[in-house]
Amino acid sequence: MNDSSIIFDQTELDYFFDQLERDNHEFEQRIGYSDYKGKTVLDIGCGHGALSVYIASLGAKRVVGVDINRSRIEFAKRIIEFKYPEYSSVINFECCPLVEISGKFDIAISKDSFEHIEDLPAMMRDIAARLHEGGLLITGFSPLYFSPFGDHGRYTGRKGRRIIPWLPAMLPEPLLFLLSSHLRKVQVRSAADVWLNKLTPKQFRKIVSDQGWVPDMIEYNKGERLGMPLMRLLRQIPILEKFFTVSIYAQLRTPHNRQI
Repeated sequence: MNDSSIIFDQTELDYFFDQLERDNHEFEQRIGYSDYKGKTVLDIGCGHGALSVYIASLGAKRVVGVDINRSRIEFAKRIIEFKYPEYSSVINFECCPLVEISGKFDIAISKDSFEHIEDLPAMMRDIAARLHEGGLLITGFSPLYFSPFGDHGRYTGRKGRRIIPWLPAMLPEPLLFLLSSHLRKVQVRSAADVWLNKLTPKQFRKIVSDQGWVPDMIEYNKGERLGMPLMRLLRQIPILEKFFTVSIYAQLRTPHNRQI
């Protein structure tokens, strides 16, 4: 039972440790927050559980990771049992919709999931309901739908260098969905069929404003990967913003004495 090759799929294991040892540190630098000590934290869209483990390692009092993907939650539970038993009393993973999570939290965190949630306004209201008054929502997500690689390769079923830049922006939707249906061999009738919500920066800001969230920080295109400084410059032109905004990073507070 101590053989990881028996307990875990190696590809999933490699992905987990890449997230834990590299990606989470990059996320922390971009989000500008690391004060989890003694806090209760809700990890939304927790996937394989790497971010939950990372937050627990920073001294969180309690972490609840929630995801609707059962295989990922099962992996997350196994990784705690076999590799991080010291966090077994701190971290709990749940495979269920967010509305089934009870209790209140100091912090809700969501990494690389907001671009996939079909009804994001409803999700953010559900998050607010699970935060203490003045609680903190931390989120960072990319690539956005209309940015160069915003389809995540899902329309073509391809990844990496084979992704066609700005594909959703270049093709009319009927043609895009027809092409995707042909390439994927399944019927695609909307962006939701490939788990994308077409979110733009303007729409995100409107959700934040309409629901009364109080921004501690909202920033775009953080990081210094190739071409990012140019993307930051071009997104400042209003007509180009949605095409050159790759990522959004935000810290948002629930307002005091106000219902979202």
